[in-house]
Amino acid sequence: MAKKAKMQTSFKNGLQASHLARIIAQDQHRGSATENKIEAVLNGLRETTDIDKLKNLDSDKIQAYLDTLYDKLQSGELSSATTSSYVSALNDIINYANEYAGKSLETVSAKNFNLNRGEFKFHNNIVSQESHNQFLDFLKQQAQTDIRAQALMHSLILQRELGLRLRESIRITKEAISQALTTGVLHIDKSDGTKNGQARNIPLTYDSQKEALKNTLNFIKEHEFKALIPNTSQQEQRNYAQNIRAAFERTTGIGIQYHGERKFFLNQEVKKHGESHTTEIAGHHRPSAMKYYKVPE
Repeated sequence: MAKKAKMQTSFKNGLQASHLARIIAQDQHRGSATENKIEAVLNGLRETTDIDKLKNLDSDKIQAYLDTLYDKLQSGELSSATTSSYVSALNDIINYANEYAGKSLETVSAKNFNLNRGEFKFHNNIVSQESHNQFLDFLKQQAQTDIRAQALMHSLILQRELGLRLRESIRITKEAISQALTTGVLHIDKSDGTKNGQARNIPLTYDSQKEALKNTLNFIKEHEFKALIPNTSQQEQRNYAQNIRAAFERTTGIGIQYHGERKFFLNQEVKKHGESHTTEIAGHHRPSAMKYYKVPE
């Protein structure tokens, strides 16, 4: 049997990602349009999971990337057609990794994203109260010996109580929290990791929101942190969040997405206060995006 030629499998920077994308596209008999999508996915994988070699690609890293892709689809940042093309490009990368990086990974079905080119269909991935509590209990066990889990518990509650994105709930500063508890309005901006640096205001209308912020502020002060990032970088804490979520799913069989915590809050808000109000506190520009968050009657 002929020995396989050694092929490039690293993408440590944009230039390497571009070169690897060209190789994968040629190997998979794809055109230039798909090559561009493959390059975008490789860069997305590196930014989301910190991997820069295909030998380090595994199912957890794939899921972490898919979670960010799904967030963009749900928020309206990506269309169904574009998301579908990224999933297809990801599968080309997976097939290439299986062939040349010694992997045995399963490809991804676009159907799991509820992608359709026709009528919009709501995808209910809202985290139920029961699943939320079970995940918190799982984190509590980890938190006995791991401060990252302690920090993530606070992040999880902020996502559910205030509709924060995962990165916002990790990067939120003690200054923003202190100001919110004084003014009754949580103001977050680029320094708190908002999407595209867009500032937004979230009124504190429930006691549970104030309690969540007070507990988070006490935790940050106790450990002398600047945000919910314990002894690691923001990216490392985000990676930990995705890895521990995957571990929870493997252990319990319960699949959750962090976006589903944010979606829980926004579904309640849009039903109580309407699309215009909820669009503003969600950090969106178009009220039409609220269809991704509101459970149909």
